[in-house]
Amino acid sequence: MTSSPKITDYFIEVGGNDIQVSVCTNPSVRPGALIVYSFGIPRGGENDKSYQSLRGVSNYLMYNYICVAFCSAGMGKSTGDTTGLSLRARSEELAAVIDFSKKKYPDLPIFLNGVSMGAHLTLSMLDQFEPKGMILISPALYPDRASESLFNGVDFTKDARLTDEDEPTNFFVAKMLAKYSGSVMLVWLEKDRLSKGGPIWDVIYDAVNKVMSDRKDNKDKMLNIDGLEHGFKLGGVYPGPDNMLGAEAVKKVAQEVDLFITKVLKP
Repeated sequence: MTSSPKITDYFIEVGGNDIQVSVCTNPSVRPGALIVYSFGIPRGGENDKSYQSLRGVSNYLMYNYICVAFCSAGMGKSTGDTTGLSLRARSEELAAVIDFSKKKYPDLPIFLNGVSMGAHLTLSMLDQFEPKGMILISPALYPDRASESLFNGVDFTKDARLTDEDEPTNFFVAKMLAKYSGSVMLVWLEKDRLSKGGPIWDVIYDAVNKVMSDRKDNKDKMLNIDGLEHGFKLGGVYPGPDNMLGAEAVKKVAQEVDLFITKVLKP
């Protein structure tokens, strides 16, 4: 266990941009698995270069995992521009990061972990990659059509938003969970759910929960965290799960993730 993880940055080319990939390791332990981590939407806008905090990721290093996180185009040290970037383009970045991780650590089982938009990206990988397990934290409830929605520097355009015409049981999150044969840990932020409100949000929330219960995977885990609201800002930026969940809550999630992964890997 160490409070000072080793973080090494690499750069991979995706779509003409150099994407920053940060590999977080704990030199004092032998890793038992690899977690590929996807952040949510940067709330600081296109000039925000600091939102990808690795503090939340480093909580996992209290246990024996390697964590790989990346900064999307225009964020962190990555080149490019966030404006005009689609969800599909972000999915291509994540696919490249997974490929990088598999080549660098070919003997480690890979778990995908996403927060909000990052959870949506994680699910979008299932058509091309079968992870050992998934950890989804407050997954963004985007409809299928949102894959081509463009990022305007602060948020996605309105076609990514829910409408009363959207069919909950045919929704992206529910569909992808239903088709996945591996184990899933689903974390909801209770304050976020209550603050969003609205009939369509609640219906889809219930539909996703029903899919989870119908999966009948005895290694699946669902968790409700009384965290902060989803769009919580600190100093005008969105630094990931630390400030979305709060310091103590993110440690709780890390503990639960460790229990989940340990159970999944148990013969």
